[in-house]
Amino acid sequence: MGAIALAGLVAHLEVGLRIRAAYEDFRLDRSMGRLEQRKPPPPGQKVTLAEMIQLSPNPRIIYELIPNLAVQLVRPVHTNGAGFRSPDVSIQKPPESIRLVGLGDSIMFGLGVGDGDPFMAALARKLGERQPRWLWESINTAVPGYNTVMEVETLASKGLAYAPDIVMINFVGGDDALPNFIRKRSQPLAFGRCFLHDFAHAWRTGRLDRDDFALADAPRADVGFVADPEKVPPEYRDMVGWKAYVGAMERLRDLSEANGFRVVVVGHPAVYTQVKELGRSLGFPVVESMRFMRRYMRANGIESDRDPRLIIAPRDSHPTALLHGIIADAIVDGLEGSGILADTLAARDPSLSALERRRLAFWSQLRASLTRIRPGLVRFGLAGDPLILASANGGLANLELAIDRSGAQLRVGLLLSHEQRARAVAPATESCQAVRDSIEADVGARIAVRSLEEQRANMVNVTRPFDLGDEARWPAAVEWMSRAAVQLTLATPRMEKCAVGPPPVSVAAP
Repeated sequence: MGAIALAGLVAHLEVGLRIRAAYEDFRLDRSMGRLEQRKPPPPGQKVTLAEMIQLSPNPRIIYELIPNLAVQLVRPVHTNGAGFRSPDVSIQKPPESIRLVGLGDSIMFGLGVGDGDPFMAALARKLGERQPRWLWESINTAVPGYNTVMEVETLASKGLAYAPDIVMINFVGGDDALPNFIRKRSQPLAFGRCFLHDFAHAWRTGRLDRDDFALADAPRADVGFVADPEKVPPEYRDMVGWKAYVGAMERLRDLSEANGFRVVVVGHPAVYTQVKELGRSLGFPVVESMRFMRRYMRANGIESDRDPRLIIAPRDSHPTALLHGIIADAIVDGLEGSGILADTLAARDPSLSALERRRLAFWSQLRASLTRIRPGLVRFGLAGDPLILASANGGLANLELAIDRSGAQLRVGLLLSHEQRARAVAPATESCQAVRDSIEADVGARIAVRSLEEQRANMVNVTRPFDLGDEARWPAAVEWMSRAAVQLTLATPRMEKCAVGPPPVSVAAP
């Protein structure tokens, strides 16, 4: 009888623990959206990532950093009142502020480096040194383990409140996989688990004190976390895999267009080709740190990218503070070369007229178009009024992209050598005429020199009527101007190869 009574007691305890687990799942489901903040660890305490995070009330964010942390995760880590690893930033945006919002995981977060070292913080400092007129504010929303769906959801639900001007999204392998943690599910009907055994183990090890931690380790694949939608819990199937990644990036584009910020994809040290093509198809410039890192390595006699000056530990490739600074240099270069920096600064200039603002909006669309059509071909300089100077084809060509002051004409100008201009304007051979004919056919406009001044400067142009005030016509105008810039750029080496013609003919000024 004693054995039967003991077995009955064990069975009752098991059933009771299963009922309790089912109730806890139900209670958590009902309380989503009004969760209490998890108590942070004591200041200065050494912690793991699990001790720094809490369940998010947003099921598509899953978990988030606890606000107002002051702990040690390899290095000191502080979070602000919003739970970001950044200084507190007011929702009210000062007129002189340019706001940079970062979306990412452990690399952007700065795992293994101090609070002022992550590249988002370094980027704000470097831009402030170059453009001291402006207040550069960095909001680093990155959390270790996040995937791209979570990052874009974080922007939508938290980051947009800060009115970002530029958003950096950091790419890493595994951005389409489950994050480090998922919501803990008790599975009270699971027959392969003994709840009484788990309770006893938790009591012996003191883990019952962590009953506020409503998260569990995500299932792992052979490398990283599971990215197959068929192999993850049902509630996460639309958050993993390539389709989910593409959907998140398309949502980011839609948020950009609706809220007027620009997006840059950042990869350290590089970005997968498939992701690069996707980003550029959406009009996002792609910045890779590899070239800047390699240049630093050559200059300082570093032979391996596993050198301790570059990574925080032999088996941990997260960047050091030094390498975070190099990544920030790469981003500055990308912002300048893509024209995003110039556009952002000009758009915030309070002295601009309505016509000038429309011109800048058009330039932004043109830059995005050229990024999609021929990534990296055109490198933009600062936008002036009413033109942009640009270099192209690795510096082998120089362009002028212009809208006249009344907004009634588009012009793409190409600066050539004296001999090249002569061949373009007055072809004296069949080969040069064929080059000119093909360019004009592709562009849909005649090559011309508009003035004696341009003749002396060896500038040739193609032009097209335009109405800057009619935004419905912008897409066609952007497409034409992009095609003209590409065709004239690629014409430079073709003009080098065709036979030399006679001296240039005189051209009357208009």
